[in-house]
Amino acid sequence: MCERARRLAEDGESGPAAALFGEVLALGDTPERARAALGLAVVLDDAGDVAGAREADRAAIATGDPEYGARAAYHLALTHERAGEPG
Repeated sequence: MCERARRLAEDGESGPAAALFGEVLALGDTPERARAALGLAVVLDDAGDVAGAREADRAAIATGDPEYGARAAYHLALTHERAGEPG
């Protein structure tokens, strides 16, 4: 489902992409949780929902996933940097 959501996001279908990432997150603690949370963070950030993006980034980080958690930490830092806030 994450791959389908990613393709939707790349095609400019941010609403359906966010919904699909949200469905994955609603499944609970699955192997795709970190990837879905990061994907949701990026989609929300692109849509201007920085607070929602940060929340999704934190969810990805909380999974402890070595790849997507780290990428989410970087994305979270970027949102703070763009806003001129300390991380």
